[in-house]
Amino acid sequence: MKSKLNRRMRRRKRPSICGLGLVAFDHATDSTGKRLHSQAGGTCGNVLTILGSLGWHSSPIARLRQDPVGRLVRSDLQRFGVDTSWIGLKPEVPTPVIIQKLLRDSAGIPFHCFSFYCPGCGGRLPRFQPIPINALREIVEHAKTFDVVFIDRISPSAFILAEEAFNSGALVFFEPSTSVTKRELERILQFTHVLKYSHERMHEVISDDQDTLCLELQTLGRGGLRFRHRSRKTGMLEAWNHMNSYPLESLADSSGAGDWLSAGLIHLLSGDGRAQAKLLRLDDVTETLARAQRLAAWSCQFIGARGAMYYAPLDEIRRVLFDMKATMPVMRDSPSNTVDNALTCDICALTKQSQRSPFRMDVLPRLH
Repeated sequence: MKSKLNRRMRRRKRPSICGLGLVAFDHATDSTGKRLHSQAGGTCGNVLTILGSLGWHSSPIARLRQDPVGRLVRSDLQRFGVDTSWIGLKPEVPTPVIIQKLLRDSAGIPFHCFSFYCPGCGGRLPRFQPIPINALREIVEHAKTFDVVFIDRISPSAFILAEEAFNSGALVFFEPSTSVTKRELERILQFTHVLKYSHERMHEVISDDQDTLCLELQTLGRGGLRFRHRSRKTGMLEAWNHMNSYPLESLADSSGAGDWLSAGLIHLLSGDGRAQAKLLRLDDVTETLARAQRLAAWSCQFIGARGAMYYAPLDEIRRVLFDMKATMPVMRDSPSNTVDNALTCDICALTKQSQRSPFRMDVLPRLH
């Protein structure tokens, strides 16, 4: 028998989400510096792109310049159905670039680290810069009409958007990916329904019982996750529950697992707005998280935070998310993804607005 969760998903209208946070250009290399994969990225960029590919009206909010990297980011987002109308708010700034180094430990298990310096010249690469309040005011009336608002960076604009969206009935999903102060956390949690963060920020983010919070989720890496949700009976946040990580025989790159988990959770839980999140029972929350965990584990079989979107057909992503009885798809050999690496410093060439871009998105494999 099909689950109630599946029936709810089929009935609902096309959901919408806007996101305020990191939208960047990700450049993955191996231990020698050889390019493995390049794509639009950043926490906000990844989550909204995954949801865009699943049929959401997805609109990231950023102020990326029309530089070579910015054009590549826009092109990559658009190919997965993302609306880039709000990605170039004024004043524009250089597009953030993140270098991901994929390494292996002494046991041969892949792990990753990030760098914000050019691998060629050592110069500091462009970083995230928040949206000014004046720029946000131009679109906030439209943004607050979305079903879900996703935020991953604290800023004055983030407080305004969260409050406006909350008061308009949207579901607010907050995932801090940088340090936050207690005062900042207390302020944004007044308008947050779902809070997700890594155990590495445990001493910073563990929240008090906010009346607005429906679900608090803490990821534990290979240790799985733990969560607590608001009880329908008592109206209080329940005790913490632990869920083991989903077993996976083959691991290629776990860099985007958290983003896939967030996207899966939003897709299953938040499409009908705040009410659906509040009405879920413990069994519903557990089922939803189990599905999202499965999707996150599956994504780890591919190079790149969203590598699965380039190397697997879209219907496979849906099957992993919805059919818990289906066999986990086996990782296939990735199609050739080589490009011209003749330049001494590819990132330098891009950030200096070279007319020749070695990272051509049109050479990447498209969805089946």
